[in-house]
Amino acid sequence: MRKALMITLYRGIGFFLLVSGISSLLSFAARLIPELREPMFYLVSLFCLVCGAVGMGVYYSKKDDNNDWMMTLYILMGFAIAVILGGAIQWSR
Repeated sequence: MRKALMITLYRGIGFFLLVSGISSLLSFAARLIPELREPMFYLVSLFCLVCGAVGMGVYYSKKDDNNDWMMTLYILMGFAIAVILGGAIQWSR
């Protein structure tokens, strides 16, 4: 049980780093190329909205005897936070 939990934790951390790295890369590209700044902002906003919609769907389709939905919500919140922070760090002056 403990080994499976650690593997899940490492996968979650890996996905979080992957998403935040891609977000930072896209934000940096948008900063270097001014024409990409507005489309990247809309792309990040759309991704955060999709994360919110998926999270709402997961929450309202949960079953009382299963707590796996909490892990899914944590991962979605991590993705949204990584995207927002990655963009905020690169777009700040």
